[in-house]
Amino acid sequence: MSVSLEKRNPGIDIIKTIAVLSVISVHFFLNAGFYNTPVLGKRMFVMVFMRTLFMVCVPLFLITTGFLAKNKVLSKKYFFSVSRVLILYILSSIVCSIYKSYVLPGYVFSIKQVVLDILNFTGSNYAWYVEMYLGLFLIIPFLNAAYSSLETEKNKKILIFVMLFMSTIPTIFNSRIKILPFWWENIYPVTYYFIGSYLREYPIKIKPVVNILLFVLAVLVFSLINYFYNFGHNFKWSMFVNWGGYQNVITSALLFNLFVSTDLSKMKKGLKYIFFKIADLSFCIYLVSYIFDSYAYPILNAKIPEMLNKLPYFFIMVLFVFCCSFVLSLIINTIYNLGSKIYKKARA
Repeated sequence: MSVSLEKRNPGIDIIKTIAVLSVISVHFFLNAGFYNTPVLGKRMFVMVFMRTLFMVCVPLFLITTGFLAKNKVLSKKYFFSVSRVLILYILSSIVCSIYKSYVLPGYVFSIKQVVLDILNFTGSNYAWYVEMYLGLFLIIPFLNAAYSSLETEKNKKILIFVMLFMSTIPTIFNSRIKILPFWWENIYPVTYYFIGSYLREYPIKIKPVVNILLFVLAVLVFSLINYFYNFGHNFKWSMFVNWGGYQNVITSALLFNLFVSTDLSKMKKGLKYIFFKIADLSFCIYLVSYIFDSYAYPILNAKIPEMLNKLPYFFIMVLFVFCCSFVLSLIINTIYNLGSKIYKKARA
């Protein structure tokens, strides 16, 4: 345990923990009927605030990827390193498919169906991230080569600005009328990747208290914008609240910078281990949370049809999904680790 903790950055583990909890939290709004409810009243403002806050989930994972993979180079070893992600994805998809065979009418568990689900990234309904990540993984060495070729901080800032101009800045101006070109909006994973690479090399040097205040202020201002923009009608997943929208870029960058620029060396080992374990399992937790979302929310929705009345159950639902997903992910990772040991012994 101590060796693993010594090699890890506790700030990154905390960020991954926040990210996976935020994913589960965002899915509360997806599954509880938030997007089919008019934006009116105090409770709805609280929920808009919470959604704005928790949308850092996917950006945090992508920025973390850029932070950790900044120095990866083109090699055979690098491409084989994706095997853990692929195997855990396959195992998680099989588990999700087994679950579906029991709860989804007409879904028949078979080898053919499982293979199709894996190839189509539909075994878990949240596997879109895996499909996106695999493409990003393949180009990381080339992204790093491009980034490292820019020898000065100024040139790297220009790179970040160009990426923001292509994928993020238009979300500020194009909400009503298209003013700026926005063809490259889906390149936001690369934008976040470069932000992570930049923050590893040049962390924003501001006091933690100031960083926290800026983050809270940003979430509050963006929540007010989102509330009044959608006031009186159902919440729209507009471009500026999408994963690459300016709101999520600002809040996720501030939150990420807070934990990577703060000295956490004095954190107790027990607490470090908790964050380490959640971070280590976060990928599987995210994928298998689909099972517990699809189990728990139909029960909640049947007992409490009104969306506004579901707010008090937010923490119960998130905690239930997280704990169950954690346990199942622990089992899946244990199976993976045992298989890995057997494979290594067989090769020895």
